[in-house]
Formats: sequence, C-alpha cells, structure tokens
Amino acid sequence: KATEIKKKEGKDVYIDKSKRSLNKITDDSYPAVRDEILIVIEEITCIDDNDELLLSIGKIIFTIASQNKFYSKLYARLYSELKEKITVMEDIFSKSYDEFVKTFEVIEYVEAEDDYDKFCSVNRDNDNRKAMSLFIVYLTSYNMISSDSVISLTKQLIDTFQESMDKSDCKKVVEEICENLYIIVTKCDELNIEFKDSNEWD
Repeated sequence: KATEIKKKEGKDVYIDKSKRSLNKITDDSYPAVRDEILIVIEEITCIDDNDELLLSIGKIIFTIASQNKFYSKLYARLYSELKEKITVMEDIFSKSYDEFVKTFEVIEYVEAEDDYDKFCSVNRDNDNRKAMSLFIVYLTSYNMISSDSVISLTKQLIDTFQESMDKSDCKKVVEEICENLYIIVTKCDELNIEFKDSNEWD
C-alpha cells in the first residue's frame, strides 16, 4: 500500500514552510531563505491571535539554528535579522541562553557498553552544546549578545572546569567543558570580537 502523506493544514502549514526553508540554508541560498521566512512571518502577522504561532516559529528557528554547527554563522546572521521583524525572538533567545548555561551544571558520561541508547543521547547533548557555544559567539559578533555575557559564561566554565578536575571520574566532563571553552575563546579571537573589559578577557 502506498504511503499516504498527510497534508499540513492551518497553522502547521506555516511551521512546515519555516522548517523547509531553514533546512535549505547555504551561503548561496541565504538571501532567498531569509526572504522566504520573512514572507511566512508577514503572512502570520495577518492572522488573528498570532502570538502563539510566532512563538512556535521563533522556537523552531532558534532550535535549528543553535544545533547546526556547519552553518552556525549563517543562522546567527538570520536570527539577528529576524529579530528586527519578530519581537518575540529576543525573549526566546534570552530564555534559551539561560537554559544553555544551565546545561553545564549537569554533564553526563556513559560508556557505550553500559547503556548504548544513553550513550547516544549524551553524545547528542554534547554535540548540541558545542554547536550552541559556536552559535553564541557568532551572535556576539552580530551584537545580539554583550561581550560581558561572553566573559561571564567563560568565567563560569573555567570555574566549573577547575571544580570538576578535583572530583573523581570526571575526566570526560572536564574534556567536554574544555572543548566548549576552546570553541568560545578561539572563535572570539578569530572574529576579532572586541570586549569592553579587555584586560579581564585577556
């Protein structure tokens, strides 16, 4: 029996359009993808009681953007441009950033031999965390995050790194923190991001 594809209806149409556009993003396709999403947003603004739908679109954009390391720079650019069109984007980012910082409070490690499903889940979380670190640096380069916030995050990671070194069985946790620190510090340097308190950053 042929697979029956369920046609999207109502608000799901806009969510589906946004996802399809976001997944097409490349250096060459960026202008077209941005315009496609802006058209979707303009259509949504014509709908009554559109707050919840705009919130859903904003969350989808943030989730896809913060988990794609390869096109992180493009997604950061897109996010900064869309922020001017969707006011809720800034609130979504603020909440998501706070949640991201908290992910460093609980970093897990599981051997594949002990629990393979959990092992895969932990690796996925670690990859997402590193992608988010890179996304944050690019957002900083687009002035969506203050340099003070980056310094604060870096200091927090250094403190957690040093505390974890004194604990037993924390080798993999320390490595994970170190990898994120490396991404933040080297990428900020590569992008020549200016810090108000440059002495503290140095």
